[in-house]
Amino acid sequence: MKLMTEKNIEKTPFWMMAGDIIKWQHDNGLQPCFAKLKKKFIVATVLLIGFLGIAQTPPKVSVKVDTTKIRIGEQIQYQISVENAGTGVIFPKLRLDSLQKVEIVEANAIDTLKGRLVKKYKLTSFDSGSYLIPKQAIYIWNQPYYTDSIKIDVATVAVDTLKQKMYPIKAIQSEPYTFDDFKSYLWWILGALLIIGIILYFVLRKKKTAEEIIAGIPPYQLAVSRLKALDEKQLWQKNKIKQYYIELTDIIRTYIEKELKIPALESTTDELLETITDFNTSSSLNLPEETIQKLQKLLKESDLVKFAKYKPLINEIELHRNDAGAIIDEIKTTKPPEEDTAQITNQEETIAEVSDDMVTAKQKVIKKKWSTKRIIIASIIIIVLAGMATVGYYAFKGYKYAKENIIGESTKELVNTKWLKSTYGYPPVTLETPKVLKPKKGKVPEQYKNAIKQTSVFTYGSLLSNFSIAVTSTEYTDLITSFNLETSVEGALQNIKASGVNLTSVNKEPFYIGNVEAMKVVVAYTYTNPITKKEERAIGNMVITGGKSGYISIVVAHKSDDENGKRIAERIMNSIELDDETLE
Repeated sequence: MKLMTEKNIEKTPFWMMAGDIIKWQHDNGLQPCFAKLKKKFIVATVLLIGFLGIAQTPPKVSVKVDTTKIRIGEQIQYQISVENAGTGVIFPKLRLDSLQKVEIVEANAIDTLKGRLVKKYKLTSFDSGSYLIPKQAIYIWNQPYYTDSIKIDVATVAVDTLKQKMYPIKAIQSEPYTFDDFKSYLWWILGALLIIGIILYFVLRKKKTAEEIIAGIPPYQLAVSRLKALDEKQLWQKNKIKQYYIELTDIIRTYIEKELKIPALESTTDELLETITDFNTSSSLNLPEETIQKLQKLLKESDLVKFAKYKPLINEIELHRNDAGAIIDEIKTTKPPEEDTAQITNQEETIAEVSDDMVTAKQKVIKKKWSTKRIIIASIIIIVLAGMATVGYYAFKGYKYAKENIIGESTKELVNTKWLKSTYGYPPVTLETPKVLKPKKGKVPEQYKNAIKQTSVFTYGSLLSNFSIAVTSTEYTDLITSFNLETSVEGALQNIKASGVNLTSVNKEPFYIGNVEAMKVVVAYTYTNPITKKEERAIGNMVITGGKSGYISIVVAHKSDDENGKRIAERIMNSIELDDETLE
């Protein structure tokens, strides 16, 4: 045997060195030592393997569901479990099917059960089909562990088509308007109302006239000012003597009326003098007799100038002017205080009543004129507001609404837009159109109410617009044995005439849509454009068909020279599909 030196021992592996020791002991008769060593080696090896097995038990991730087959709307219990993981577990956001048809209804908190972590979910789907829930990544101490993927089958709810009556497809309904639809326009409306209110204030308010402004000036100051203005005009110097005396007497009469509250302007000269004399006698006016005589002379000679073409001398004119100023000053001096005028006699009350009657009559005339003016202004404002409301309505609805309901989209836009395939009415008719047809309430004539159950009408535009589509589907009350196609075509032509157009030519061509007999009718017609008031020429393409359960009419109209309209009509007619069983 080769001796094991220190150098050999360093280079020899443990298991080889152990074998050499055992062989050396056996060769040298050391059996008892070998037995002890063997026993200790076995025990140590078993204990080491046991400890390694316990320390290296890997985490276990599993997933399960309570069922893999549900009906639409039912729920699935989806559970992820993690064992032998401790606390370093991260549950990521659940990934569902790629089509996103499966939804999470509820996600519960993580439960800890004897070293096992459980995360539960409730899932559902509202679309029938088979969906694969992919494997989920669970991170344990930053190491990913994956669950198995699960296939879920979602079935539809069976519908009993034999016992339950089938109803026609309901028309598309517009969503009703709410306050939120108008909220963004609230400030605009308030601003418009404020502007209208300001306009109404300035238009309808009663502005002060020159008479009202003058009425606020004290009578004496006004009279003196008018006399001064009359002197500056130099009317009598310009040989306008009559005009001079008219203004002079008006100044005196106006002053007397305002200062003494006597109706001087409406009274004749004699009536005015008599009233002043009576007023002077019965009140505390105390106007000197000389002043009354000056007034009498001035007024009478003024009447001669105004009505008898009397021409006074220059010194007479100057005298009259001085007398006018003196009369005004004298009345101002002798006029009693306001508190004394309250104590008047019966005669003064009579004079005041006469004055009030005259003033009231004048006010009525002014009020009548102002009322007429207000009516005219209010009418104009109502018309303007109605126009603004109309413009605002269509502004709110938008340009698109105006194009669809008033202007109409051009056929060039329609031919290039995305087309839609839809089914309308009962008996059902399916066709492709550039726009979804809007439902209109169909009226059944009184004489046909017993035979016709309902009529559904779907339209875009009208026969009087540049382009239009109309689909009419009529359901009979009872099934009929035979359908007269010719009679139906004639009835359709009569309806077109009743819409206000003049037919110029009619071409008929029978054909089949599937197994259903139909009639293709092309009509040329003229109509008056409602906007331009000019005569327009158009083409109407019709398909008339029917059967035991009802009647169907499709009409596509366009201008006679519109190539895009012709292309649209051909595409619509070629896309028509019917339910053969319903119409056979």
